[in-house]
Amino acid sequence: MVMRVGTIGTGFIVDRFLNALKLLKSQGGSISCEAVYSRSEQNGRALADRHGVARVYTDLEAFMESPEIDFVYVASPNGLHFMHSRMALLHGKHVICEKSFTSNGREARELTSLAAEKQLFLFEAIITLHMPNYIWIQENINKLGRMRLFQGNFSKYSTRYDDYKAGKNPNIFNPDFSGGALMDLNVYNIEAALGLFGKPESVHYFCNKADNGIDLSGTVILTYPDFLCECTAAKDCNANQFVSIHGEDGSFYSPYAPSFFTDVRAEINGRDSVTVNGQLMDQPMYYELEWFLKLFERGDLAECQRWYDMIHLVMDVMDEARRSAGIIFAADCKAQQPLCGKGEFEDGPSE
Repeated sequence: MVMRVGTIGTGFIVDRFLNALKLLKSQGGSISCEAVYSRSEQNGRALADRHGVARVYTDLEAFMESPEIDFVYVASPNGLHFMHSRMALLHGKHVICEKSFTSNGREARELTSLAAEKQLFLFEAIITLHMPNYIWIQENINKLGRMRLFQGNFSKYSTRYDDYKAGKNPNIFNPDFSGGALMDLNVYNIEAALGLFGKPESVHYFCNKADNGIDLSGTVILTYPDFLCECTAAKDCNANQFVSIHGEDGSFYSPYAPSFFTDVRAEINGRDSVTVNGQLMDQPMYYELEWFLKLFERGDLAECQRWYDMIHLVMDVMDEARRSAGIIFAADCKAQQPLCGKGEFEDGPSE
């Protein structure tokens, strides 16, 4: 059984996805990309030519109805994830949706419910949870003893920030498209922490906000009974990216972004540090895509659906973080969510 994929979006993340797909195929994986969709024929054709994809669609309905694809990879702006994923599911397509999965928890639950009803695969493309080094940390976290502190920093000056400062309105800094540092980068820190420790007792977000109310940078504090998680991300400045996990008996440290967890340095009970790196593939998205393919080939919907609880938890925590910081998206108002408040973005174009 071949996983035949069609992609939505032409950003750099789609190139990374297709590079991982080609690597997986070269390793014997039964997977192919059969079509790309873009509103721009020029952008779609450029992407297709880079990766040897035959079909380019500029009509979304025609793309969804294409008999050549079984899976839709959704990499549109955050605020469009729900619409594109829902449309694919309604057309009988399986879905791989980029992080952040949706704009809010309500949208996430609607998608997972629809996928379960239609017996279709629905995956969140979050590389962190599928990286071999992160899985190693999950398996060895108890060696650190009583947990004291988790710190993650994913700060990277956005290529679109200068446009924003010049008065333009790029999607990634637009509340109508569910943009901001939390949704774009801090989600990696939050997913990593929740995957290790589960639901926190409280969530607080302290951020630097732009004039339009979007978060440019900030820190989310997750509290647990006797330790804290400090999750920092920025799109308006650069900083050293890292993850550091501290227990009374040792620590794990990676000097890379929390999306990768590359080269984990482990120090236990004062012994010399040991560096762990089980990530041998040069395409980071390889590992999640390999897992998606295995479940599809096995027809293992139950395992796919087991991950829905994690999707819901992440989106609920992100909602609570935005609520604490007063960040409102257009999607919140359209759904008459409690986050919406007075409905400032009621007529936004996110759907």
